[in-house]
Amino acid sequence: MHEVSLVTALIDQIQEVAVQQHFTRVEKIHLGIGVLSGVNGDCIDFCFSEVTKDSILSGATLSYESIPIQILCKTCEKTSNPREPNDLRCEYCRSGDIRVQRGKDFLILNLEVDTEV
Repeated sequence: MHEVSLVTALIDQIQEVAVQQHFTRVEKIHLGIGVLSGVNGDCIDFCFSEVTKDSILSGATLSYESIPIQILCKTCEKTSNPREPNDLRCEYCRSGDIRVQRGKDFLILNLEVDTEV
């Protein structure tokens, strides 16, 4: 389950920002999880409270949203949003010569923090 290592990396990243921004605790965290990221939101939910114990995220509320796929066609140079992750062809010219612009993301969209010392 690579979600445990992802949550651990989140803790590390947020602790670095906490030092820079002078906050002491995270109340809420909202993540963006790309459809093509390979990250399972339910697995993140499952391990979140255990992995974040004794960290700046201890007791934080977790929410997340799905980030849809967006591709850029290298043939016709149009952007499209495939609905199926198994069909990453341009919806205009049906070329498979594409670049994924969104959908592989795993990122922090919003943090609510406590700045009391």
